[in-house]
Order: sequence, then C-alpha cells, then structure tokens
Amino acid sequence: MASAGYDRQVRLWDTATYRLRLTLDGHADAINGVAFSPDGSTLASASTDCTVRLWDAATGREVATIAASKKPVDCAAFSLDGSVLASAGRDGQVYLWQTANRQQLRTLKGHAKRIRAVAFSPDKRTLASGGDDGTIRLWDWSSGRQTGQLRVAGGRIYTLTFTPDNRILAAAMTGGVQWWEFGSYKERPKLSEGAEAVRSLAFTTDSRTLATTHEDGAVKLWDATSGNFLVIHKGHSGSAMAASFTTDGGRVATAGADGTVKFWSVVGR
Repeated sequence: MASAGYDRQVRLWDTATYRLRLTLDGHADAINGVAFSPDGSTLASASTDCTVRLWDAATGREVATIAASKKPVDCAAFSLDGSVLASAGRDGQVYLWQTANRQQLRTLKGHAKRIRAVAFSPDKRTLASGGDDGTIRLWDWSSGRQTGQLRVAGGRIYTLTFTPDNRILAAAMTGGVQWWEFGSYKERPKLSEGAEAVRSLAFTTDSRTLATTHEDGAVKLWDATSGNFLVIHKGHSGSAMAASFTTDGGRVATAGADGTVKFWSVVGR
C-alpha cells in the first residue's frame, strides 16, 4: 500500500505485517494523490510542486518526472492496461501520457475550474474527470473527444471511480455520493444526502461493496448492488480523506487528515 501527504514523502507499506517497506523522497511540496499501475510495478504521485513522479514500486527508485502544467497537480490514474497515464489539477486540464516513453499524447480541455479526480473505465474506452465546476466530463481518451457530461448536485467532486465490472460510475462530493449506470447514465438513488462531505470512495474488486470516507472522520460501508447501508467505522480524529480495499475485499484502508492510515475489517468477508 502507498500513502502520501503534506510531508512530501511517499511511504510503501506491507499490508500483511503493516510494516514500512520504503520511503520515497523527491517531491518539493505536498503530495495530493498516488496510483499504482495495474501490474503493481510502477507508482505515480501527483504533487503541488506541479509534477507527477513515477517510481519503481519494488526498489523505490524514481523512474521519471513529468511536468506539463505550471500549476499544482491533484490526481493521476493509469489506464487498465497500464499504457496511459492521466494527470490533472488546478489548471482545469487533463494531460495524457504514454507510460513507456513518457511522451505526451494530448490535452483534454473543457473544465472551467480545478480538476480533483480522473478515472479510466474498465472497458478501456472512457476517461472520467471531475472537480470544482460541478461537472463530470466523459472522454474518448484515444481521440480526445468529449462524449458526455454529467452535472452533480453537490458542487465539488473529490473522487471518481468505476466499479471493476464496468456497471457503475460513482462520484464522492460535497453533497454525498451520486452514481450512475455506466453507459445509459441513469442515476441511482443518492447516498449520504445531507451528510458531511464525502471525500472519497472505493469498490471491492467484485463490485459488491462500496466504502465512503467522510469529512467528519466516518468510514461507511454500503451494499453496492442495493445501495443499502451496512456499517459505520469511527476512529479518525479529522477528515477521512481516502479509501482503498485490499485485493480480497476483506479489509479497507483509510487515510485521514489526522496523519494516520487505518485498516478496517469488512463484515462477511
């Protein structure tokens, strides 16, 4: 597991023993997001220092520094085959790169404000982006053409993700969670409406369970098929900022503004 934050370092942890494996130094400012390539060999980190850095996950060696924008970078994501890296941030543009040679493919323009989240669909055709302008833009990333747009009720979008089975696109935002049937974009009933802002969300690899993290520090689990609430975990003393399930779905890791990463058991796994 990778964690990062305001201390400008990326830390890699063994999820079986919870021991620190490596500390990666190189960024000159806060790190806003991290993402592993699908095969786990490469880690990307997006930073306020206006760069995305690529690291060899096994050795911690920095492989490359990518700098397209002159403004802070908030997020990065790999395509499902690992061949393309998307990054975005406070200039409101999405940059696409070939991961093999770090050559820029294209720039996607359309957002009016800061972009906080990017996500590739599992069918490898669509890239979703969202942020402070209250819209989710859908792109055919291979051509750069915008194929759709969704407007959210909550305003600011913090996280976007697809279910691994490609059925659902979900957004964590200031007004809760909005989610849609992917393809038809029929909206499902909203989750956590009226609650504290939802900062992040994650699905298990079998697409059955959804985790949401909240500004009040709560971590909630949901049945992703029915939308039924399952359980709440409390332990972070500040906002719960990010979530990620282990591959087997038996635990969920959450990172908080209190400087801790916590693991929680998933009931029924």
